[in-house]
Amino acid sequence: MTAPVVWPRTGSSGDALQTALEHVRNEAIGLTASGADLLPAYQRWAVSAVTRLRPHLASDDVDRLIRTATFWAAMELDPHASVGGALISGELAVREEELGRAGASIESFRRRFADVPEAAIVLVPDTNVLIAHAEEARTADWRGMLRDQVRDFDILRVVIPLVVIDELDRLKQSSKQATRTRARLMLKLIHELLVDRPDGRRTLQDASGEHGEVTVEVLMESSAHVRLTRADDELIDVVARLRDMLGPRTVIVTFDTGADFRAAARSLRHVHLEHAYR
Repeated sequence: MTAPVVWPRTGSSGDALQTALEHVRNEAIGLTASGADLLPAYQRWAVSAVTRLRPHLASDDVDRLIRTATFWAAMELDPHASVGGALISGELAVREEELGRAGASIESFRRRFADVPEAAIVLVPDTNVLIAHAEEARTADWRGMLRDQVRDFDILRVVIPLVVIDELDRLKQSSKQATRTRARLMLKLIHELLVDRPDGRRTLQDASGEHGEVTVEVLMESSAHVRLTRADDELIDVVARLRDMLGPRTVIVTFDTGADFRAAARSLRHVHLEHAYR
């Protein structure tokens, strides 16, 4: 599953961010087509765009999409100064393209979840949960892990962030043989299921008369993403971004008390396991 170019900031949502991006882009397109004096028109648009996007995007993303080097240079100019219209029109063309790409990536990401009911649960396991269930991932009681947070007929989407894949790769070199073996088993299963469709989704457990299906997919990262230093912090941040994009159906499952506390501090739905659900 390809990650979107940008994520909504906490307090916003995927829908609100997509709407804001479309509004700002449409205003830029209208500005270019209007034939207005481009420098003062661009200055007004850029300030308005920052104001509209700031509630929905992290500051770094606003900088990347709007507050570019040309933005800061243009803000220093007198609105009535004689400046090359080609420079401003070129900058607007790039902004239109970048805003369009960001909006399209959000739409594509959200569309992946449009074919399942709102009640579907997005289950994000941490590395230790995958290690504990490596030998029986296809038969593990994924619903049992969630206890009262899921109903029998709900669909479960197991989403494995790329940072967890990298942690499993690291554990292949663990000093503990059992950990090395389980990390390799889980990576082998994920590879077999998804290597030919890294942006796809596979079934772990089929739906039955009383249970919805359980699927698995890997959440990739955009090329612009910069990870947090600690893997545990990065995982919680990924889950928070999923929650902000998809809503409260996202749940992190962990054996670690520290991760459980971090999830609670970010107001995430979380389950702290005491034993494996084989």
